[in-house]
Amino acid sequence: EEQDYDDDEKEAIKKGKEFYEKCKESEKFEELESPDDRVKMRFVHVEGETLGIGFVEAVIDATVEECAAYDYKKETRERLANLTTKHVLKQHIRKINDHTQLFLSIRTLREGHNRVMWMKEGKKIWTIYEDTDQLKKEFPVKFGNVQASLQTTWLFEPLDRVGGVSQTKVSFASRVDIKGSVPYFIMNSFAVKKASSMIEMIKKFDKSKEVDADKNVKSTNS
Repeated sequence: EEQDYDDDEKEAIKKGKEFYEKCKESEKFEELESPDDRVKMRFVHVEGETLGIGFVEAVIDATVEECAAYDYKKETRERLANLTTKHVLKQHIRKINDHTQLFLSIRTLREGHNRVMWMKEGKKIWTIYEDTDQLKKEFPVKFGNVQASLQTTWLFEPLDRVGGVSQTKVSFASRVDIKGSVPYFIMNSFAVKKASSMIEMIKKFDKSKEVDADKNVKSTNS
């Protein structure tokens, strides 16, 4: 279904895409050891600052639409069941329209107030996360908590099918300022935690047995 975007949404998506491209092309990243060898991670951090920028990518055994929907739809039974393992104390979603929602996530001492938008571009889908104050009237930041500043851009790109299994290259660039001075090794650990969203998606759609079987057949026949 064709989506109509207002000027504010178009500008936010434009900035999100520019941020992603800048992160992807940067040569100042260091490779990080990923918790899952199917996920590639790069990270940069300036000592003494609380700003961390990570670039994470993987191939998912699903269509572009399935991957984008899994990230965007946060109130499915499956996603809600994972909140406790992510130490999320409270979550709230407010739908604005079919392509934009407001997203509140509260953890111990830290809160995220974000506007989330998706846009289709040819066969690709972009999803943009940015800070928002639109939820503060209804959900003011709790005493003792800080509001983490977040900017994240996801890109979902279709690849050739393997053995009849859809393949999507999924990547995201994420910049998080969690407020307050944080040592480098802690920010490094935080970057690894950011990859958990990608690992969760891999596990959700994992069809590695079918993909490996197809590769083995082709190897045998070659």
